[in-house]
Amino acid sequence: MALPAYYRVGRTKFAVIAAASFGLFPLFWFWRQWEAERQATGEDFAPPWRAIFSGFFAYGLFKRVAGRLETEGLTPAFRPGLLAATYLLLSIAWRLPAPWWLLALGSFLPVYPLQADINRAIRAVDPEADLNEHWSPVTFLLISAGVAFTLLAGIGALMPESP
Repeated sequence: MALPAYYRVGRTKFAVIAAASFGLFPLFWFWRQWEAERQATGEDFAPPWRAIFSGFFAYGLFKRVAGRLETEGLTPAFRPGLLAATYLLLSIAWRLPAPWWLLALGSFLPVYPLQADINRAIRAVDPEADLNEHWSPVTFLLISAGVAFTLLAGIGALMPESP
């Protein structure tokens, strides 16, 4: 079984955009990975819904990616169950009281090793493969807006409540 056309993104770019997007980029990332799985398997499911409910579907995706990596002769550097549980816990952390809800901003962290392994698998097949590591002006604009919004939200969460 060949590796599906998983979404490619450089590790640094992934981490910066995920942190700056207030959790929206990981949803896009899940949608793209589920779409690659759907196309590779021919299964009938809706990738957008699996992205929106990624906390519940993360384990399934992580397990599939690990299996495909093993099929390609690569040992995954992650444990699907541990990553999925961590992702779910960080994803629901937004319900915590201030300032603890800020933990939810790290919900992309469990996905990072998975993307690193996807990139490693792609490079094993094609050492010159484009991993989408370039930074466009639009990317910088979106990151700037996301950082500004995240900083303002963080400052607001840390401010004492007025009487």
